[in-house]
Amino acid sequence: MNMLTEESRIAAVHERRLRSAAQAWWLEQPDDEFAQAALRTCDAIDSELADEVERLAAEAKRLGVGVGFEASAKAVSQTMLIVARPADDAAMGPLAEMLADLDYHGWETAMGPARVFTSTGDSTFMIDVESAGGFRSQVWRLAEAAKTRLDRSGNDSIGPYLGTPTSLIPALVEFAGITDTDTMVDLGCGDARLAVEVARQTGATTIGVENDPALVARAKRKIHRSDVADRVKVELADATSYDLRGITVVMLFLPAPIAAAQVPGIRKKMDPGARLVAHEQAPIEHQLPPTESKVLLARNAITVGHLWSS
Repeated sequence: MNMLTEESRIAAVHERRLRSAAQAWWLEQPDDEFAQAALRTCDAIDSELADEVERLAAEAKRLGVGVGFEASAKAVSQTMLIVARPADDAAMGPLAEMLADLDYHGWETAMGPARVFTSTGDSTFMIDVESAGGFRSQVWRLAEAAKTRLDRSGNDSIGPYLGTPTSLIPALVEFAGITDTDTMVDLGCGDARLAVEVARQTGATTIGVENDPALVARAKRKIHRSDVADRVKVELADATSYDLRGITVVMLFLPAPIAAAQVPGIRKKMDPGARLVAHEQAPIEHQLPPTESKVLLARNAITVGHLWSS
């Protein structure tokens, strides 16, 4: 496969082999800026992952929590994936409490085993806790009994909250072509980091839509503390039924299967000339092929952006 095409770049990201592809590309064209940037990004991700695994292991040792941590082989993307392996069922409650104290936020969803997420600053980490059968319900019972600060999404959620790393936002802004004349909505905005940063970087009016009251409260605090509060708002609403009239740019970051299911309905509700931008780390089965798809790199994050324009 020709390493120099955008299609090949996207395949390398989806197949978790961007480093080897970029190395081959660099050998073919040593001056290629994308290959150089991709290798720098992969190095930064590996470094941050190693630091976080070390931090988690040190905290577990300090607290006497029987758990091991390691970076996942699937970690090179915008979400840095760590695997946690409790020694036994007795370690599950203390592990959940430790992660909550470290500002990790957890969900129980129908998408797989119990997982705990965090999104802070430039980086997004996800810890996947592996264990024997029965863990999924027991960990939450133990966590709630310990009164940890774990958030739990309802079954009506369109996906667990994973924040877009702030380091990726400039690349997304450029890809979407957002300017101060746009009105942008972020569907499933989480803590409103994207809405705040887009308003700050472009002067656009931005709206965050989120159906989790706890995240809406966090988003309102972030907006209140920002220097763009006059141009940003957040609404507690269902992103799947939100009225998109007057919106010129729609942003979407959800797990790939959920995003794929949402795109056709969103496109039907958009005004003529409006743009939809989704970004993801796994292939989206497109019922409506995007106008453009592109690998987007930041200092410590990688994603694939998709743009639909009328």
